[in-house]
Amino acid sequence: MSLADEPLSVRSIPAAATDLDARSGDRWLVGVLAVAAAVVGSSYHFVMEDKFAAYLAGCVIVLALTEIDGRSLRRTLSLGAIQLFAAFVAYYAWRFDGSIAGQLWVSSPERIPREALVITLYLVVLVLVASSRRDANVRTFVLVFTIVGLLLEFYGLVSKSRIIANPNVYAYQIICACPVVHLILVRRPWILTGTLLATAYFTMFGLGSRTGFVALLLYLGVYWTWPLVSRSRRRIALTLLAVMAGIVAFMYIYLFQTDTVTSNAAIQRSEEISDKGSLGRLSVWIYVVSEISKDPWWGKCGNCNTEYFYEPDIGRNLSSHNEYLEVTYRLGLVGLAVLLATLVAFGFHFQRHRDSQYARLGFAFLVAALWTASTYEYIVFTFLTAGMLFWIAMALVLAHVAHDAPGRAESLAGS
Repeated sequence: MSLADEPLSVRSIPAAATDLDARSGDRWLVGVLAVAAAVVGSSYHFVMEDKFAAYLAGCVIVLALTEIDGRSLRRTLSLGAIQLFAAFVAYYAWRFDGSIAGQLWVSSPERIPREALVITLYLVVLVLVASSRRDANVRTFVLVFTIVGLLLEFYGLVSKSRIIANPNVYAYQIICACPVVHLILVRRPWILTGTLLATAYFTMFGLGSRTGFVALLLYLGVYWTWPLVSRSRRRIALTLLAVMAGIVAFMYIYLFQTDTVTSNAAIQRSEEISDKGSLGRLSVWIYVVSEISKDPWWGKCGNCNTEYFYEPDIGRNLSSHNEYLEVTYRLGLVGLAVLLATLVAFGFHFQRHRDSQYARLGFAFLVAALWTASTYEYIVFTFLTAGMLFWIAMALVLAHVAHDAPGRAESLAGS
């Protein structure tokens, strides 16, 4: 068996490979910057707010810009997945509407330009970080930011302070942190597996997040079956199709085969409708699907956020808690098709580079993200909780895959 067929083995590391790591003397400065960003963000309800996303993106962009060159940038821009995502961003901008104020819309004009800025920053961050020759600084920033943010948010939950007290939020951030942790433990598969299993247990029984629990198990399942799954593009496509079929089946059963649907009295109970649990999502999804049916192909508008659409029949907003419904509501089936094509293209990219020890973690993260998006606005439209961190994590994986030529591995010493 060749070295390229052993993605988890410890390979010899040439001295030249160390040029992919940041200078250790900069690490403390990056850490301080990340802690400051997490503290400021948490103080202002950062997990559900977008106004600090631009500052986080700015920090990451500055770190990435110090480590790219023209060749790596051109290579990144040539990736089909990047081009498809650029098409998605352009389509969103084309469908952007600055005059959405209407009878049913909660007025929030200050959010509109910020949303357009942040979604554009997703693409910029993805391109620049994926083009980075040294990404250890970015990796350190994201990991420290996530850990400190989680600790602060957990303190807010326990102390019942003004910081958001939604345990599911922590699960989504944990999933974003998985690839970063995986990059550190890439040569320690059993330690990684134990860590993720313990995290999955805590996610389910400590945070009560069933979606996060399943997503982490899917991550591990794909990680260990990668040698079989990655043998052909057809197997990659079938795996992604199976995941999406599972999501569609879950949503169908949830919407149409649940006894709660027939209980009109229960649906009208405002104290239950406002709950983000099963009944809350169920009642909201019914109305979101109804609204989608009015503009199925092109959607309402890029910035027509369900969070700010008031539905008088249920006496609350239509916060979709489902990325696929959210994208379709805003951008129609056309926008959903472009986004799904982008994600599938990432899967095919990892299959083409299956000999890289980092391709398997990229595909595992992709599958976990697809599942998470079924009960949360996970990939695009929730910013610091998921969106920005998702694209930074994906970019880190792309950078590692690009530099992990057969017979050579990056040095992760000191990461």
